[in-house]
Amino acid sequence: WNVPRQLAVISSGSGGVGKYNITFTCNSVSGTAGGLNPTNAPQGNTLVTIDSVGSTIENNTFTGVTTRFAESLRVRGPGANIAGNTFAGSSPVALQIYSAAAATAQVTNNSFATNYSAALVNLGGLLNAQNNWWGSASGPAHVTNPGGSGAVVLGSVDLSPWLGSASDVSGSCGFQQDLGLVYYLPDHLIFSVQ
Repeated sequence: WNVPRQLAVISSGSGGVGKYNITFTCNSVSGTAGGLNPTNAPQGNTLVTIDSVGSTIENNTFTGVTTRFAESLRVRGPGANIAGNTFAGSSPVALQIYSAAAATAQVTNNSFATNYSAALVNLGGLLNAQNNWWGSASGPAHVTNPGGSGAVVLGSVDLSPWLGSASDVSGSCGFQQDLGLVYYLPDHLIFSVQ
């Protein structure tokens, strides 16, 4: 049988301590992680895991494939800066942020495709996930954005404003976003009687 394995792991354990200031940039992650388990059922594994304090994960393209119970990128260390990445693969989850990383992580200026069960899963406190493209100008599908028809976001996330276009304004690696068009959650409603 094919035992599921990750494509890249930078870690000294699940807490994110022991590795510091790791930079993962301008990579194209396009392999397959996962396969069949001993019972011949599909089983996935994470494409990339980075457990580091103060990691920088920028300008990467994740187009790899994994099957159930896995993500394209898993981040478990505090102080992560995740920016300028394109998530366009085929995994149940594009990006998963663990509780140790959530309060200090920055997930900004990324492009998330809508072909994931969830584009972003946050397992900790409030996460800054502003200025991302979620696959729709209406923003992500999230409890705080009931009109959002874009990629699904789960957990406590500050997602406003979000990018209004998927335009990549540069030929460089990763996603160089067009910040000219952004949308915000409404902060109040005004009703009138006619």
